[in-house]
Amino acid sequence: MHILISGGWGYGNLGDDAILVSTTKLLRARFPHCKITILSYNPAETQKLFPADSIEVFPSADRLLYAGKMDIGKTDSLTFWQKKRNRFVQKKEIHLDRFLPHTHLRIVRREIERGKQIISASHKDFLLLFKQCDLFLLSGGGYLNDWLHMSISKSVECETAAACHKKILTIGVTVDACKYYCSKKLITALLEKSAAIYVRDRESRDEYRSLLPTIKDEIIPDLALYETKSYEKEKGLLTIIPFNSIKHLSGMYVNVLKERKEVEKVIITVSQTWDRPLRNARELYGILTEAGIATELIIPSSFQELEDTLGRSSLVLSQNLHGLILAYRNKTPIICLNGSRKFKAFMEITGEKENFLPPSLLTEEKLSAAISAGIQKGELENAVLLSNFSAKLTHVFQTINSPV
Repeated sequence: MHILISGGWGYGNLGDDAILVSTTKLLRARFPHCKITILSYNPAETQKLFPADSIEVFPSADRLLYAGKMDIGKTDSLTFWQKKRNRFVQKKEIHLDRFLPHTHLRIVRREIERGKQIISASHKDFLLLFKQCDLFLLSGGGYLNDWLHMSISKSVECETAAACHKKILTIGVTVDACKYYCSKKLITALLEKSAAIYVRDRESRDEYRSLLPTIKDEIIPDLALYETKSYEKEKGLLTIIPFNSIKHLSGMYVNVLKERKEVEKVIITVSQTWDRPLRNARELYGILTEAGIATELIIPSSFQELEDTLGRSSLVLSQNLHGLILAYRNKTPIICLNGSRKFKAFMEITGEKENFLPPSLLTEEKLSAAISAGIQKGELENAVLLSNFSAKLTHVFQTINSPV
């Protein structure tokens, strides 16, 4: 049994790395002797997740087609002209989709065909992976959205798998409510090739249920919730994971943290090693330090390092989903500071709805009360829920039948 996995790997998203490790463990629990191969945008980085394993990692279609052109999250490394070109392309795509949606879709379909031709002519090893595998798995994450070249790349992979007559499964994804006609059409077309689709939020299911008959009614947890650890909590340690602009929140943080004496130390960290969250983390660290608040900046090199920080914290405030997930699976109290629908879905499924605090509705009083309650909680009493999540994910993977 040879399983080929694709997803959002190799983009510097540490939470997606945690999803990938859990995916491989779930597959090995189902097929103990299976061969696993992974497609990644950065094979060398992804391979580090499996130092003592026989798992091999190869470049994804996105890597083969777009490397150096669309460096996700690393815009600071692009030249002035590369940035200018990317902005021009983006504006062109937006206008095309708005005024000539069918023309835009035809252009993108030609791009998919061009991508398949490039791979067929120049990347025989990539094609061989699909010919040799028995199952192609699109694993979890939030990469199916208006990120157009990702949809093109995933379409190339799914169409290659279908052309090789391989079974395709999609497990644990979020499918966003796309703004663009073209994105929704592409995502629908690539997911149509899946024999079964399991999503991790109700909105994804409801958005696409009428378009995709193989989408399951059952909502499954994020795949990273398959496993858990236990850490001794460090009293009074608050960890903050910024992502979006901190202008609205920085002053609030300073005022609240000066007031809350139970917070003895603050750690600022990131769960995505992209330019924007790194800039925001450094900026927030500087603001809190200047205000006289005991603060440490930690830039993790792996999801395990991030998890160690979150696991020993007394409370985690996060604008990033997998900051919340990795904290929650280690029984650390959490506060969500992002109003997006997948965040709301996660806080509801985990019974933490009262700690869902979108920044647009946040006040100093609400934040202060939430921090006070969270940091005094000690440890989440979520062992039963975590066990149920793990059992549900195990059941989903146990239903996978070997195509050989």
